[in-house]
Amino acid sequence: MSFARTWLVLAAAGFAANTGMAMDRAGFNAAKVQASADYKAQYKHCKTLDANARNVCMKEAQGRKKIALADLQARLAPSNNADYQATVVRADVAYAVNQEKCNERPGQARKVCKKDAKALHVRALEDANIARLETQMANTPAARDAAVAAARKKAAVERRALDYEVARERCKAVADDARPQCLEDARRVYGPASG
Repeated sequence: MSFARTWLVLAAAGFAANTGMAMDRAGFNAAKVQASADYKAQYKHCKTLDANARNVCMKEAQGRKKIALADLQARLAPSNNADYQATVVRADVAYAVNQEKCNERPGQARKVCKKDAKALHVRALEDANIARLETQMANTPAARDAAVAAARKKAAVERRALDYEVARERCKAVADDARPQCLEDARRVYGPASG
């Protein structure tokens, strides 16, 4: 009798775990309606704010809805590509919100902020691509390792170029007499590798 109960509990737990990963169409539609309702409530709150705070709030509200829908899609039809798309949506939303937050800053600080946001966005997309490669090629370790190594190398070059661009932008805010040293330091640390 005890064995049968244990088996039933384990079977029910396994069933619950599997249904937690995948979602049926009715659950998807209900969650989609809930995401829209949440968005409308946030939108209403955002309307009470002023200036850039309103714009940031709106971007965050739109972003939360996009993320919720991407996550729902990934649960409805689980796959590596769906997970990748959800990760890309998260990166895109974070980028849009950060760009909007940068508009609060004046002059050069805004430019630096926007370049930082772009660099973070590119890093998030590269990380998502590497994660996708790792999961897609899990059955062929040698090919996976080669593809991941190539993606990491490409990402490192792109990140270094973006970091260099951000550092040069920061140097524009430095006093005229210190700017040449700042640019030299940026080139030495982040600049293109010679040789």
